[in-house]
Amino acid sequence: MIDPRLVCKVVKNQAHTLQTNYKMIDFLEGNLEPYVNKCLARVLSPRVLPYALERMVPINIVPRYVDKLSNIYQTGVSRTIVDGNEADQELLSWYEKKLCVNNEMHQSNRLYNACRAALIHPYIGEDGPELRVIPNDRFVVYSDDMIEPTEPTMVVLLAGRDSEGKEIYWAYTDMEFAVVKSDETIDYASMELMGLGDGLNPYGALPFVYVNQSHLRLVPTPDTDTIRMAEYIPAALTDLNLAAMFAAFSITYIKNGEVADPAYAPNALWFLKSDDPEKEVEIGTLKPEVSYQEVLNLIQSEMSLWLGSKGIKTGAVGQLSTDQAASGIAKVIDEADTFDVRQAQTLIYGEAEEDLWDLILNKMHPIWVSQGYVENRTIFSSTAEVNTRFAVVPVGTQRQQLIQEQRDEYAAGFTTRTRAISALNPQMNISQVEMLEQEIDLERQIPGVDDSALNGAQVTSAVEILTSAAIGTIPRESAVNLLVKAFGWPLDQADTLLAGIGKGFIPSAVQGNVTTKPKVNDGNQVAEDQD
Repeated sequence: MIDPRLVCKVVKNQAHTLQTNYKMIDFLEGNLEPYVNKCLARVLSPRVLPYALERMVPINIVPRYVDKLSNIYQTGVSRTIVDGNEADQELLSWYEKKLCVNNEMHQSNRLYNACRAALIHPYIGEDGPELRVIPNDRFVVYSDDMIEPTEPTMVVLLAGRDSEGKEIYWAYTDMEFAVVKSDETIDYASMELMGLGDGLNPYGALPFVYVNQSHLRLVPTPDTDTIRMAEYIPAALTDLNLAAMFAAFSITYIKNGEVADPAYAPNALWFLKSDDPEKEVEIGTLKPEVSYQEVLNLIQSEMSLWLGSKGIKTGAVGQLSTDQAASGIAKVIDEADTFDVRQAQTLIYGEAEEDLWDLILNKMHPIWVSQGYVENRTIFSSTAEVNTRFAVVPVGTQRQQLIQEQRDEYAAGFTTRTRAISALNPQMNISQVEMLEQEIDLERQIPGVDDSALNGAQVTSAVEILTSAAIGTIPRESAVNLLVKAFGWPLDQADTLLAGIGKGFIPSAVQGNVTTKPKVNDGNQVAEDQD
């Protein structure tokens, strides 16, 4: 049975981590200004602070930094079934669409890069199966596994407070579930209302996937250096703004003299008196000097060093200047090379995807089917596995280098055009690469064909003809004739363009003497009728 004292102790011990993660998520959501104001209040006098707050520079680097690292789910993800059948692939596709998997996993990737860990939770909602990411300030993990201490054996969700102000914790282990209060009691009434009054976890496994950056600690050390840098940059720029304000307002002084009811121009007048009565009256001004460029260069250098400590390579982006400080800081991040970091993330998230689909398809789905929570009642094959492939596409100068490398290898005869295009577009499968090659050929025109270039509509029509032949909608000979009639191409050139497409044609709707009616999706399963 889950020990409520242990649950409360775990939450208490990780209070600092929860607080730090709350702060990081606040930055990620754009709420940086209150924290910078506190930083300024710690170092500025009460007289100067109001001026600084009026000129605070609200530049938040955290969202841009996190988004720069978190695009492995935005450059193409493909999931295929291994050692399964067509029904397994259809079930996987159904869950991908139902759960909006790529969108939710992208959000988990953002929290993973912001807070160094992410907790993914498949569950049953009002509309059936759903997938969510638990914010890092709303959960703690614990392990009593002596062999794998970095693998959680208990997950605790912070579920708010009750009417008496007591904190509510939902505690999960492989076999048990409990609603625990912060006074170290178990709320059996709430468990009954949730349909888990017996305290048993029906799945026989933690209903979560925990993704952790640290290989040495169950709870990764919070990323406090990013928090400090996020606070430092707007504070340093605010200091510069404050110095610029006082530099713009020179101080007028009168030495050895007095003026009745002086008019301040603009807001500072100092009276200085000498001990020597023989001294003449002197009027002058004091104008402070600010080394703007030196301060901006320091900020840029420190930011580049910080990015380098994260494994992110910064390029030569020039110097920040007084007229483009904000855009220059953004450019430092935008021009940074994160390819290696993102590539490493694909390995970690590849394992997370494997755990996620094993949890959903093998442990959760059969129970959801038996309890009537899902309309798709197909059962996943016991031997089937889900293989997830990420396409981390190089960008900027790195992609230009890759293009040049592939061009040189192709010119030297070390690779084929198909392999080169595949290397440049890792998110594409082989059929998509072949289709792209055909589009390229159509736009560039094949030697011997009409010299005039095809327009966009003609290219689209030609691709549709090729696609119809490729999927068996029309015979290859019909596709050749359509290309000849539509574009006036010679017969041999149209035949060359089709290459191996459509050879061994079998009509998609008629096979032998059996006519197959189109498949109908009734929301539960695919039905196939035969005459």
